[in-house]
Amino acid sequence: ASAGGLSSRRVPAGGHVKPRGTVCKGAPSDTDTEISEGIKAAVLELLDEDSDSVRVQLNEMLYQLESRNPTPYPTTSPLLNGEWEFKYLPGIAPGPVPSPTREIAMLMYAGGYTPGKFALDLSKRLPSSLLDISQTKIAISASQPRGKITASVKVLNNSFPVELRTSIEAESDVRMREVYLDAEAVGRDITLPQQLQTERVFYITYLDEDLLISRDESGTPDVLYRVGTANNSSSSGEAAASEGEGTSPGTGIEEE
Repeated sequence: ASAGGLSSRRVPAGGHVKPRGTVCKGAPSDTDTEISEGIKAAVLELLDEDSDSVRVQLNEMLYQLESRNPTPYPTTSPLLNGEWEFKYLPGIAPGPVPSPTREIAMLMYAGGYTPGKFALDLSKRLPSSLLDISQTKIAISASQPRGKITASVKVLNNSFPVELRTSIEAESDVRMREVYLDAEAVGRDITLPQQLQTERVFYITYLDEDLLISRDESGTPDVLYRVGTANNSSSSGEAAASEGEGTSPGTGIEEE
């Protein structure tokens, strides 16, 4: 399966695969950098509008930015680690005729449309007084379970935090597999039986010091912004500068 025009080819032993549609330049010119920064600024401005009316324009800008991805091997880059806030979770675009079963069908047949996205789509369609999911973030660490997704959930007049722990494995230079392991809600741990654990494949199509774009198998993009970017700019820059030093290619594991 592929998303966003990326190939899901298996990586040869000891080698790297650069997917079609992803441009990675080791030493971009000043002009290229200015263009990329301009596109990125436009994307962030559209994200702040948070309106369905800008969806088409935003998707076009995302494709332009993804073609200028500055990180050659994003799944093993140290830039991936850290805390990220979900800025854009578009879900599935509405069909030509409104259908209450469209999201359910996508949940069943599209590997990337997970129960979490289904809940987020549902919360957008219901009045905020009934169900509201906000402050959705993911913290990615170097060791497993790498992912910890947190959100604030409001049901009727009751608000409570929800935490979901996931295993994230790099399968190629751009492809990753995420398995949902367990959750914590209302102070209770909920471990999912193995047969009920949901998993998905997604593709890192853009990664820099403060912006992350991924696409699931249906091609739907998620846009995340690093939490505390102003405070982390120096450390992120150091991570980018040291990428590839002390790291085994294709594993992201620090060599001793």
